[in-house]
Amino acid sequence: MVSGADTLLDIIAQGKNSVEVAAQLTPFEGATELKLTRKGVPEGGGYYHIKKWSDQQLDLDLWLCEVVEFVFETVPDTIYIKSEAT
Repeated sequence: MVSGADTLLDIIAQGKNSVEVAAQLTPFEGATELKLTRKGVPEGGGYYHIKKWSDQQLDLDLWLCEVVEFVFETVPDTIYIKSEAT
């Protein structure tokens, strides 16, 4: 993950040293949506937008590299994430 993803992870971590993120293609309790805005052609992966995290308004755009295709076997329209800083 690059280009904005590091910023998102810093926000999620809230100053802690590490963070674990659960990611699924189906909604689950407490999850936040990452919405695909466009596929990353030719670089692979996809550009995503997240409106808010917890109660914090973000309106953050980020690029997730082609690893997202490896993990999900596609560039999904929506990725649902949830995390707790550790």
